[in-house]
Amino acid sequence: MAILLWINGCENQTHKQKFDRLIRQLQDQDPNVRGNAAITLGQIGVGTRDAVPVLIQTLQDQKIEGFVRSSAAITLGQIGTEDGVYVLIQALKNDQDTEVRKAAARALGAIGNKAIDAVPILIQALNDQDRRVRGSVAYALGQIGTAEAIKAVEKAVSTLIQALKDRDAAVRDNAAEVLGMTGKSAVPALIQALQNDQDATVRKGAILALSSIGSENTVSALIQALQNDQSTIVRANAAKALDSMSVIYPEALEAVKEYRSRK
Repeated sequence: MAILLWINGCENQTHKQKFDRLIRQLQDQDPNVRGNAAITLGQIGVGTRDAVPVLIQTLQDQKIEGFVRSSAAITLGQIGTEDGVYVLIQALKNDQDTEVRKAAARALGAIGNKAIDAVPILIQALNDQDRRVRGSVAYALGQIGTAEAIKAVEKAVSTLIQALKDRDAAVRDNAAEVLGMTGKSAVPALIQALQNDQDATVRKGAILALSSIGSENTVSALIQALQNDQSTIVRANAAKALDSMSVIYPEALEAVKEYRSRK
């Protein structure tokens, strides 16, 4: 009974009460509580701009766990205020935690053209030591969309496409993963990798990348892989990718149904 009363009390809280509770939880001793509070603040909408100072403080505090700082960065991006741009730039430049740098890049992209001041730093971050950060940076530049940003993305995509032809399968697989974060300009090269690469791991990576981009042009290539690829793992991932796209593309659903009926 006491638990039910507590749940009902939470449900009956006003927006301000929920907001104030989340702000307090950002300073909780439990890192999981702090991380969940940061994420939830980005989801509740109106009024969360008042949380920006606390989120900035959380992101800047190197004593706080990386996943909590990452959540704070993502929430700053969701709120979309210019007040968070400078601290996100600093996190992208200087934070030692890969996940924090990746989250900072994503957040700057989510802020969009209000984060124009971040473009030079994002371009520098295309050379980050971590491929996932580089992919997030390229995606963010595309979201910001200035001429300078687009030019940098095109250059990065061109380099990654060349990496898809590397002798080392691990390099090709990594390139496919990052290209999946850069958008539709990577689709032709990924389709070519899916159709022609001799390594099943790379073909699987191309499928995952194409699935994350979600372009209509990818459906026929995924169906072809589902029907003809010699690797069970590649076919299974093609089915999974098509399944995830089936709400938008009915032909994807039909192909998966036919494939499963033959098993």
